[in-house]
Amino acid sequence: YIKAIVKSLRDKAIIQVESNPGSSIDINKLRSVTTQAEYENVYTAPIYGFKDYVDYYAKTECDRFIDSISVPTLVVNSIDDPFFPPDSIPNENIHRPLNIARTQHGGHLGFMFHRIKARSKHMENASWMPTELARFISHAHDKTAN
Repeated sequence: YIKAIVKSLRDKAIIQVESNPGSSIDINKLRSVTTQAEYENVYTAPIYGFKDYVDYYAKTECDRFIDSISVPTLVVNSIDDPFFPPDSIPNENIHRPLNIARTQHGGHLGFMFHRIKARSKHMENASWMPTELARFISHAHDKTAN
């Protein structure tokens, strides 16, 4: 799965670099990328002004500000997400208003397309994510309206 994602990202990045002749990205290094870390070192970090992928993650991870979130926030994570395993997401005991919804399956963003069965014969099957998001927004609205 990750190899396919990296290949897709690499191929798209190559097109971007080739269409921008003044790019500082080393096209030969980019062509040889096979891992996520290599891709982020060769393309992502330099494009956004970071030293390398370690610098990129250190400066963009949410650990520094997550405790200061003051509005209801929903974090959705699948246990089988190859990019963000469960131990990379804060513990469920973290302060409210941060709410964490975990799914058993879904991969990386797969829950957006996961369908749930209709609760009655008069309803159509629905996608899990919009249903869960609507439930969360309604709950957050009810809690903050009082």
